[in-house]
Amino acid sequence: MESEGVADKIQVTEATYNALRDKYILKPRGNIRIKGRGEMMTYWLVGKKGKALSTNSFQGCIGNLRETVWGFCNGN
Repeated sequence: MESEGVADKIQVTEATYNALRDKYILKPRGNIRIKGRGEMMTYWLVGKKGKALSTNSFQGCIGNLRETVWGFCNGN
């Protein structure tokens, strides 16, 4: 997915979308051909619900996203 990304945007798969949609604002990007996986629906992470993603909070959002995904993948 990295090769299909856009600078300063966070792209996520449908599985990640389903894990984050209650706490984060995600906008459909559409189907993207992912190397080794075929066509996959992807989404843009826009920001945390109740707070739009700004340039200054971009790094903080990435940290929060990592924690959320890590917790989800580890059953927390």
